[in-house]
Amino acid sequence: MGVSHAVGDVRFARVLSGLRERYPAVSFRLSCEWGGVLRERLQRAELDAALWLAPSRAHGRHAGEGIRVIGAEPVSLIAAPSRRLPHALSMAQVRDEAWVLNPAGCEMRAWLLGRYEADRVTPNVAAEVQSVPLQHALVAEGFGLGFAPLRLIGAQLDEGSLSAHKLAAGAVARPAGARSGRARIGIVRGSRGGA
Repeated sequence: MGVSHAVGDVRFARVLSGLRERYPAVSFRLSCEWGGVLRERLQRAELDAALWLAPSRAHGRHAGEGIRVIGAEPVSLIAAPSRRLPHALSMAQVRDEAWVLNPAGCEMRAWLLGRYEADRVTPNVAAEVQSVPLQHALVAEGFGLGFAPLRLIGAQLDEGSLSAHKLAAGAVARPAGARSGRARIGIVRGSRGGA
């Protein structure tokens, strides 16, 4: 089983323990990597299942990849509350914003940077940080915008140290009012033998 750095937290150990108890005859081996690496390992049948951040367009069966999404979890654009950003933002509205992102290999990062590249705009990546708590702290201090699974930031939202926003998936240069999209975490499993 694989899990990405951005998704795995201390609660994941309890989930894995529960799976071991439910399926005692199954041997579990955990690998923590970025989503792109996990996707490749699933395709090579090195993993039976993986959990990573992926854009919402990644629902259903991935054509030709032998990967099927079997669950999803909401992910939000996050910001420092002091920024007082509107609840819904377009890519055009965040064009000049700084970003706090995972290092290369994260599919959400690739999705975001792809939106900038499509419009030939250079993004302002203020920080590339593997530590999820440090990413959230940097965003809370105003170093830039980021992404986070809502499940992981409930306490920060409640205490007011982070604010959650919707980000439309349109072009960076498109004016506000573009169709809204949602990012999610894809829970996927390899489909060996076309199953």
